[in-house]
Amino acid sequence: MKHRDSRVAEAIQQIVSKIIREEIRYPVTLFSIPFVSVSRYLTHAKIYLSFFGPHPEADFEKVKDAKNFIRSTLARRIHLRKAPEIELINDHSIAEGALMEKLNKLPRPQDE
Repeated sequence: MKHRDSRVAEAIQQIVSKIIREEIRYPVTLFSIPFVSVSRYLTHAKIYLSFFGPHPEADFEKVKDAKNFIRSTLARRIHLRKAPEIELINDHSIAEGALMEKLNKLPRPQDE
């Protein structure tokens, strides 16, 4: 990713995080945006979201339902000629990593 692309991705990550935390109608418990990927001409952005609350799928659906609001708010706050189309992706990698960590801590059976 080029330097400008990474700066724009970081700005999108910060702005969208704040929008989800403070401005969407249905609050979401614990979430993270581990990664944002932008296209070459900054016309599309893939936003990867991880949820840690008791109902992560329901939280993702809340955010997905607010996609148009998130994009319009992002368009007002980001300094680009045209706001990118956004794609929200439910990222399970952090939860899967935590599960693997728990599995690694389990006692292993002794070989006879």
